[in-house]
This record gives sequence, structure tokens and C-alpha cells, in this order.
Amino acid sequence: MKTLYTLSHVLVFILISLFTYAQEIPTGNSCSEAIPLQCGSIESGNTIDVLNDNVSSGAGQCITSVGTGGQKWYSFSDTESHQLTAFTCGAGTTFDTKIHVYSGACGSLACIAGNDDGCSSLASTLNFTSQPGVNYLIRVGGFGGVNGAFVLNLTCASFVSGCTNPTASNYNPLATQDDGSCIYTGCTDPTALNYNASANTDDGSCEYCNGEGSTIATLYVCTFSNGAQTVLDIVDSNGNVVQHVSGLGNGQIVYFSLCLQAGMCYTAIMANAVGATGWSNGYFWINVNGVQIMNESLNSNLTTELSIFSIDGTCTSITGCTNPEAANYNAYANLDDGSCVFPVDCESAVTAVVNMTTAAFASECSFTIVDESGQVLFAGANYQVSGSIVESICLNDGCYTVLMNDSFGDGWNGGYLQITALGITTTYTISSGNVGVGILSINSEGCTANVISGCMNPAASNYNPAAIFDDGSCVITGCTDSGATNYNPAATSDDGSCTYCNGVGSVNAQLYLCTFANGNQVQLEILDADGNVVYFGNNYNNNSIVNTMLCLQAGVCYTAIMTNSAGLNGWYNGYFWINAGGIQIINSHLDAAMQTQTIQFSLNGNCGDVSGCTDPAALNYNASATIDDGSCSYAEPCESNAVVITIVTESWGSEISWNLTNAAGEVVASGGGYSSWNTYTTTLCLPDGCYELQMNDSWGDGWNGGYYMISSANSFNEGSLFYGSTTTDLIGINVDCNSVAGCMDNAAVNYNPAANYDDGSCIYNSFNPGMNTNYSVGLELEFTFFPNPTNEGITVNLNNLDTKSGINVLISGLDGKLISSIFEANAEKFRRFQLDLSDLSAGYYFVKVVNGTNVQTMPLIKQ
Repeated sequence: MKTLYTLSHVLVFILISLFTYAQEIPTGNSCSEAIPLQCGSIESGNTIDVLNDNVSSGAGQCITSVGTGGQKWYSFSDTESHQLTAFTCGAGTTFDTKIHVYSGACGSLACIAGNDDGCSSLASTLNFTSQPGVNYLIRVGGFGGVNGAFVLNLTCASFVSGCTNPTASNYNPLATQDDGSCIYTGCTDPTALNYNASANTDDGSCEYCNGEGSTIATLYVCTFSNGAQTVLDIVDSNGNVVQHVSGLGNGQIVYFSLCLQAGMCYTAIMANAVGATGWSNGYFWINVNGVQIMNESLNSNLTTELSIFSIDGTCTSITGCTNPEAANYNAYANLDDGSCVFPVDCESAVTAVVNMTTAAFASECSFTIVDESGQVLFAGANYQVSGSIVESICLNDGCYTVLMNDSFGDGWNGGYLQITALGITTTYTISSGNVGVGILSINSEGCTANVISGCMNPAASNYNPAAIFDDGSCVITGCTDSGATNYNPAATSDDGSCTYCNGVGSVNAQLYLCTFANGNQVQLEILDADGNVVYFGNNYNNNSIVNTMLCLQAGVCYTAIMTNSAGLNGWYNGYFWINAGGIQIINSHLDAAMQTQTIQFSLNGNCGDVSGCTDPAALNYNASATIDDGSCSYAEPCESNAVVITIVTESWGSEISWNLTNAAGEVVASGGGYSSWNTYTTTLCLPDGCYELQMNDSWGDGWNGGYYMISSANSFNEGSLFYGSTTTDLIGINVDCNSVAGCMDNAAVNYNPAANYDDGSCIYNSFNPGMNTNYSVGLELEFTFFPNPTNEGITVNLNNLDTKSGINVLISGLDGKLISSIFEANAEKFRRFQLDLSDLSAGYYFVKVVNGTNVQTMPLIKQ
């Protein structure tokens, strides 16, 4: 009995001690003791003297890093979805806070949202959308190891479904979530003059140009700077407004179809919307049946100006050549101005009519026609006004080269050259840049351009300033050893200047810096722990990419100082990263609200050990982690298919979102809220079947080089949103869905007759498709490809192609030397094809696409 009495007392003592200890643990100090919150909760908390539980809770980086000081945990769940806002802004918060939101259980948390310094102070605020039945864990901590008092607010906003677009007829101002019900009324017939591509409900308002004496005309309006000040009204003699144009952007070109009547007088009213003078070089023209009847601009010293015109000379005299035998005969002219040019009698040679039609900045334009020996046979230059200049020359059978130049380097601004010989008219122009080259064949086949080639790199010792095409002969001296820290990838001849990173603990690292606008304001300085300058660069070009090598030491803490050298804020989306041993150790940019900013880094983490999951087999594996913190989480056993969805973003990652829907119409996964130049992975367990992946872009210009990859054990899918706001791909998981995705509307310019699955990609012309079908001047080629970087190959997407010209894809190195060239015949507006680059060595390249007068170039990284 004595022994039992003693054990009883011991057990009672232990139970009392445990109970007393449990009471001493403040609620909310650990993940397992989270404080429940409701909509509208306001909670005061304090993290001083609270032990950090990152290891036991599994709290890891979520949008922003997790501090190492104390924390408070809260939980929230509800039976309906809300738009939640959690914030610590306000007088009750005394330190630099961070807020993180996770789902899942303690020890295996999944990131939902995170924020640091979201308020105007150093306090935090974030928004996230809750799902019914999901338990969310909210962590309030501090930056680094700081602690203090705070006040946490949680507000909820309910979703109201409906049409959220104010331009729709059924717009619901109370709606917070668009349900796709918006109704846009207007003319839905693409052949009508007032066709509205945005309308989904026809209101019977379609108008057609089919009356007696009616003629369809093209109105072209072009702006440069101050486009919003350009106002144009076309009014008939009855006072009816035929066309109103305003609210344009800078550097914008717009087309309109006009229905004009023979015998009718029209007045073009040009005005500056803000009462200033002129249109800042903007202008407009009107074409009827291929003949330009008007080309005008608001005079630079006037705020408003009128011009009267008609299509048949009824109201005003139309001057021009009235002789039908002339090469420049104008069927609409009623007053001969003595400008007639008659084809010369070339006897045994061929008569060629040269017609140069100029637009804005005509004085910048010039061209020459040379034969196969390089002799100049004809030259055109010193054009002073917008108009048409016609001349006639004699050419023998053979091949000729048309060399075009623009002295300013912005193309011919809508001007173009036409040469007619043997009944065939060929059109030439420069859409952008300084130089254009064309070929003219007179009873000859297999003609090629006869141009001066040579080294075009000014940095080379054999630079040829007269060369038009680079022949790969450039000689550039420098360090040619890729293992050296001063390796020059452009160098072709080694000058013995190589330096190496070969000290104890030294590592070669790659610095990549990219600018966009205002590159001259970007400045980056990298210092070691002793203050020595490891790298310094500034005054870059716009859209510039810098690749260079750094010699970094293990265990050394480096400081990157990012500055706007003009004293302004941000780098205008510019950024830099550093890779070492195939791992990215830093990726950063100057914040848009900062003039200067510093960040520290090292080869093995952020200047010290990094805690995280070190198991590569785990879902949350952290390649940068040096110490395993026990946070590894693993996929649940999957009896069907383990599917991995990878989203790779490039620029404007925040615009990207997507959802994956099964055959029953249920959304099985979705994503969004991404940052730029990053990779995101989602793991699912899905049965065999066909799924729809809907890709969205909030700005409406596609994913800007971003793309997706969806893989399982026996299937792989990849793709991208190349242009527009949305499209849908059909994804087969271990099944063949037997579908050909594409545009199924034969009224669209990218109609695909082979498609049996409409992916929402249809594109329509903004002007009447039945008019001016031979127009090929001023096209703007859209060129994207993915993935980038790539290991094997790329998918190339081309939009707005010149259907009369083939496609030439050129791949060149940093030194401009051509590595490969691929040519494809073409008669389509849109093309998509794959390029196998498996034989290309790892490095940095440029991919150039040439289609007629259109040229686009983009950088490519081959891993």
C-alpha cells in the first residue's frame, strides 16, 4: 500500500505539472495553437519572448521570406468563398511585420499569400480568396529577427457574380466576379461598314455600302507624339458625320472603311483637342480604288483646319495627269497639272515604270536600282512632299537589286516604291530601320540580291561601314577562353588577356543584366565583404542584355547596390540575376518606388546557412537550402496519374492566370498571381481523360514568352497564349483526344479549316476584308517563341505575316556571325512551327525572322 500511495502522489504531481505548463503556453504562439478568427476580427498580439517555430510548423518562404523571430498564429475557415484582407496597418503596430497565409496542416504547409511592407509604413497587408471548407493558417511575424506588438485586422468581402464590364448593356455595378454573361450589342456582320468585333449580340444596326454611286474608301490615320490631341471629322454636304476619329495613342495607325458617294462634297475637319497647334507630324490619307485622293495634316501653326474633297472632282479640282496613255494617269483628275510621264520606247529592252509614293518625312527616303555587276542604273532621293513621283526607265533581261535607305532609321513611315514591268507590279518598302533590300527580275529566274557584304561590327578590326549584310568575317580580339572571368564571347582572335578564377574556394559565376526603357538610368555595383568592387556598370542601352563572368568566393557575403543614376525611381522592369554551378543565387531589381536599394547574397545562401527542405524528392525541395529544417512534404500516393503542371513566366508574369477543367466541367486546378521570370509547379492526381486548359492574360497581349508544361508518366503537353486575352488547349492525360485546336470561324483571318476544336484564337480585320486586298505596306510582324532558355528546341509563333513573301529564320551568335538559316514558303497570315536546336552549343544567340520587308529579332539562351 505504501508503494501504491507513493506512485499515486507522483502521478498526481506529474499531471498537475503538465497542466500548469500547458497553461503557461500563450495561445497562438505556435502553429498547433492557432487563434480562430472570423470576418471582421481585430486581434492584438505581441511576438516578444515568443520562440520561433519555423522548423516544427513548416513555415517556409511564401512570396516573401519568413522571419527568424517570434510569431503569432491564427486560423480562419468558412462555408462560403470570400475576398479576404489581412493587415497590420495602424497605430497599434510597433515593428516591421510580415504576414504569411498557408493551407494544410502544421508541418506540411502550402503557400497561399505573403506580404512585407504592403502598408505605407513597415506594416503588412495582403489579399487572398478563400475557398469553402478550407482551413487557413495566418502567421504574423517580423522582418529578420525583429519582434514587437501589432494589431491584426481581418475583413471579408462576399462575391457577387454578374457582368463587370461597364460598356456592356447588362453591366452590374454590384458584381465583384465576372460570370461571362456580358452582352455587347452592335453590328456582328464582318462585311458591314460598322462591324463591331466586340459585339456578341446583333442589334440590327449594320450598315452597308451598296447604294447607287456608292464607293468604299479607306481612311488611314497615323499619329506620332501627342496622339491624344489628334481629332478628325469627315462630314458630308448635308452635315452628317461620316467618320469621327479621336482618343488615339502615340505611334498608332488606324484604318476605317468609308462609304462615299459620287457627286457628294465632303469636308475634313482637322483639330487639336487641347487647343495647341498641329498634329506633331501625324497625318491621314484617303484611298479610293487604289488611288489616293487626299493626304493631309493639321498645319503646325493652326489649331483647326478644313479641307474639301470628293471622289470625282465634283467639289474641288483634282489635279494630276489626265492622259490615259501616261504611266501616272489619274482617272479621278479633272485638271491636268502637266505631270504626265510617258513610258519611254526601250526598243529591244523592257520598259519599267518606277512609282515612288512618299508619306511623312519624305526627305529621309532614297533608293537605287543596281544590276548584277553592281552598276547603279537608277536612283531616287531628295523627296520633299508626300505624293507620287513616277518615272520610266529601260531594263535589259536580268536580275536587279533594289537598295532602299532611310536616313533617320525609322522606315519609310508608310511610303512605298512600286516598279511595273511586263505587266507585273512589285512593291518595296522599309517598315523599320535604315536599310531594305528587294529583288527585281526581268525575264530571269533564281535572282538573288547583289549587295556589299563584309564585317558590320564597329568593334572589329576589319569593320566595313559600306557593308549591308554581315558575312561573318569580323575579327575581334579579346579573351576567347570561356573559362576565364574576362571571356569575350564576341572575340574571334585571342589576345592573351585572359584572367582566371582559380583561387582556393573561387567559383565562376554568371551575371545576367537586362534593361527595358531608360537603360541609361540603370546602375549596378557589387561589393565584397571588404568593400572591393567586384562589378560596376551603368549607362546601358534600352532593351540591352549584358552577360559577364564574376569570380566569387565561398563564405563571402556580397552586397549588390541597385541605383537609378538619374535620381528617379525604379529600373522600368529591368533586372539582374547571378547563377553559380547551375543554381540561381540571386534574382533582383530596383523597386519601382526606390531610388537606391541594397541586397546581400553569397554562394551558399543569404550570407549564411539557409534552412529548408533538402530532399530533391519532396514537393517543397529548396535547392538553395543548406540545413534541413524538417519541413519536407511529399505527394500523397496516387492511384491514377501523378500530373505535374509547370508554369514558366517571363516579362509581365502578373498578367498570367489559368484553370484546368475536366470533362464534367469541374475546375480541378487553377493558378495566377505570378511574378515575372519565375517557375511555378502544381502537382495533381488525375484520372485518364481529356481536360481543357484555359489560359488568360489580363492585359490582352498574350503571355509574352511564358509557357506551360503538363506531364505525367506517359504523356507530355506544352503550349502558350501567343496573343490576345484568352485561349484554350485540349490536354490529354494518357489518352488521344483526337482534336485539332484552332479558329473555326471562316470569317476570321486565321481560320483553320482543319480544326475540329475552337480554341478561342480567332482574329478579325479591323477594316473591310473585301477592300485593298493587295495592300502589303506597313505590316507589323509579331514574333514570339518558347521555351527560353531551351534545352532541345523552340516553338515559333508568327502573326501578321506578309502572305506574298516567304519566311527566313536566321540564328546568329553574339558576334553577329550567322550559324543557321531556315527558309519556308508562305501564303498565310499566321504560322506556328518547331525548330530543333539540339545540335546548337550552349550559349547566347539571336533569332531573326525576315518576312518580306518585316524583320524582328529576339535573344535566345541555349542551355
